[in-house]
Amino acid sequence: MSDAKETLYYLIAGLEEWETIKNQIPATLQKGHLLLSRALMEAEISPPPDYVALLDLLQKPVTQWGLPEFERHLMDQPLVVPYIGLSAAAREFKLIYDSPEEAHAKEVLSILQYCRSNVPQLDEQYRQIRMFLITKPVVTYNELNLFVTTLGDISLYNSVRNCYEEITQVASRYRKCPRCGWTLEQRNHQWLCGIDDICGQIQSREQQLLSWSTTERLFRLRTGVYRYTMLPGLAELRAHDELVKRGYEVKMFPDVDRFDLEVKLGQRYIYLDMKDFSNPFSLAKFFNDQTAYQLQKFSGKGIYIVIPEYRTKRYPGFVSTLRKILSPHANHIRILDEKHILKMLKEEVEC
Repeated sequence: MSDAKETLYYLIAGLEEWETIKNQIPATLQKGHLLLSRALMEAEISPPPDYVALLDLLQKPVTQWGLPEFERHLMDQPLVVPYIGLSAAAREFKLIYDSPEEAHAKEVLSILQYCRSNVPQLDEQYRQIRMFLITKPVVTYNELNLFVTTLGDISLYNSVRNCYEEITQVASRYRKCPRCGWTLEQRNHQWLCGIDDICGQIQSREQQLLSWSTTERLFRLRTGVYRYTMLPGLAELRAHDELVKRGYEVKMFPDVDRFDLEVKLGQRYIYLDMKDFSNPFSLAKFFNDQTAYQLQKFSGKGIYIVIPEYRTKRYPGFVSTLRKILSPHANHIRILDEKHILKMLKEEVEC
């Protein structure tokens, strides 16, 4: 890990700890502060003398820190968003370096690893779990308990339950997101879905917002599962349904999530893997920091990385920029805008 990566990692990890431990400065944040101060002094820039000044700096885009080595990791994004906490870009950065091979929330990653390690592999159970997480962002106790019981495996029972957190006592604070079904929370007089409110940027909320009218205990997906499993899962599900409607034979999460979608074309298969990153630089980092061996998964013919359409709409040129900044050992990866899937499949048939 480079000095810049290490510094950013300790700052973000420390801020994340600080969100839960308010009465003391975490050791990780102290180390991040020290490393950042050293980098600033080497660049002949005055470092933040205390944690108030540090937070002021971390609320500024990294491009304003005066440290070029840091800019290429988070570009024009800050680490902290006022009144919200860690930025989406900061959380994405930490996710990649915590688990570079599998960009999943830790709860879902444990399910994936368990299903893959079982003999035989639990392919169908894994698919059922992923579909439940995508389509059931908020559930009653009975719904959740009924589903986990049908899995017939105590380890999976506990792991799926760990993907959710109870909100029964605070349910009145939330409204139901009309796009994804997760919880909207009011911040700065606006109802927002998650930290960066992806749903609000895709679909307007002019209609009356609904709450949950149930007397049962209520649970919602944990934030990490919502952001890194459910949201991209909606794009995967939409692509699946569109392809099936067009007459294709499609399987979701084949071979315990080897890829997201498997599309049958005659006697061969095309594999699609959705990657939901906020910008092409974060996704390039995800690929560039892996070894050539780790990237062999994407080297076969008929394997495509798909960028969700809502990302390419928010960031025009996402795909072309990504292709330009991939390292030589990663530039064999085929990158595709979601809206071009049908065109690609027609071309593959003609090959």
